[in-house]
Amino acid sequence: AEIGKSEGTQSPGGEGDDKGLNDEKVPRPKEKVLERRNTQKYLYPPTRRSFRQQMVSMNSGPSDMFHDFAEKDQIILKLSSKNKLGVSDDEFKVPSLHECQALLTNDEFDAYTKKSKEARHQLGNVFFNTAASFVIYFAHTVSIDTFLIVGNAVAVCYFFCHFAEYTAVELDFSFLAFSVIFPLTFLISTTFSRRDSALVRLADFKSNILSTVLTTLTVEWPLSGANGSITGGRMDLPEDFNLNVVNDAVELVALVYKYLSMPSVSNARHLIFSRKKLNTKRVRALQNDIVKKVNDVIVDFFHHSEVMRKAGFPSGEISRLNQFHQYLQQRFEQLRVLKYYHTPQAARSFGRVYLLILPWLSGPYYAWVYQESHLSIALVLAAFTYLILMGLLNAQQGLEDPFVADYTNWTPGIDTVKLDYELATIIQAINQYYAQAEITRQWEKNNRKDCGETEK
Repeated sequence: AEIGKSEGTQSPGGEGDDKGLNDEKVPRPKEKVLERRNTQKYLYPPTRRSFRQQMVSMNSGPSDMFHDFAEKDQIILKLSSKNKLGVSDDEFKVPSLHECQALLTNDEFDAYTKKSKEARHQLGNVFFNTAASFVIYFAHTVSIDTFLIVGNAVAVCYFFCHFAEYTAVELDFSFLAFSVIFPLTFLISTTFSRRDSALVRLADFKSNILSTVLTTLTVEWPLSGANGSITGGRMDLPEDFNLNVVNDAVELVALVYKYLSMPSVSNARHLIFSRKKLNTKRVRALQNDIVKKVNDVIVDFFHHSEVMRKAGFPSGEISRLNQFHQYLQQRFEQLRVLKYYHTPQAARSFGRVYLLILPWLSGPYYAWVYQESHLSIALVLAAFTYLILMGLLNAQQGLEDPFVADYTNWTPGIDTVKLDYELATIIQAINQYYAQAEITRQWEKNNRKDCGETEK
């Protein structure tokens, strides 16, 4: 208010405010003043205790100090407009962080937070989490490959302890980390990166196809008739236009699911043995047929754009819609190459071969353990070492194809992409958009019909 007065006292001719406002010969331009005014000052006292007492007394936020977003001042934007009638002030208050925070509510989270503070609930979580971790551990370690690797390690250890005891020597386990653990951890890190990339690309595909369908089904472009009536727009589209769009979108989602859920044929056996090569060729041929069908659906989407163009849809908007189609095809290609190409086959083969050869190189160490302690300790150490390594390899193999669950362990698909769920949500959203579009179309049709009868 003070800023408005100080500026309003000067007229264009340099005289007082009253003369300037009443002078109709000299038009006064509008002046807009944005003022930032401090309404609440959060003083930061030197002690933490006094700061907490101040916040509690103001009742301005939650009791959790880690989620209490203190502000020094609150913003109010003041618009002062001056004209011949006087000065008008409009204030726009920007809500504080605590006021915005009050709009974010989740009853389920609040109930869980309250329950998690109970000691009985915390002890139960510790027990169940530990038990579940053991279940997942054994699910990833107990397999036919594990019996082969661990059995080989135990047999080699027994051989060195009884028949090659003279080779006993104390070795450093650093060679084990360099030769096996590092390649396995590298593969696991790469595999998890591929899983995260698959999630991002699948989310992009989902967002793009839903935006395409929503734009195609709901965008309106009314045209003015000769007598002032509104004609054209979506009402000039064929009756089955929306249904055809939905059918093509659902077909595209089904084709994407069929392509991504194809069996994985990128293992070493599919590349070396002739019998497995036949299965690889068969799966690749099916995938190529799916790609051709996807291309046909993309062409149908472009045809829908042409139908909308003939009904009067603006050319600029058609260009934007066709760009959505191009993005849609790009997202599918990103998913396709992620399904087709996997982690380096050489690295996976090296890790599996090392697990079979390395016990023969570390056998003298187990013989030394046998001399220093007991045979059972040497056997348990050999079995446990390679059991851990095989568990890491099984965890990597379970995520080699992020779209297909590995049914060779007890917990298939525990970390893979829930492909059927993600794509099912797309189909559900498409049908929801279709229902909304049909209701709007019927309402618009009835409304125009009533307007026509009224004019008659």
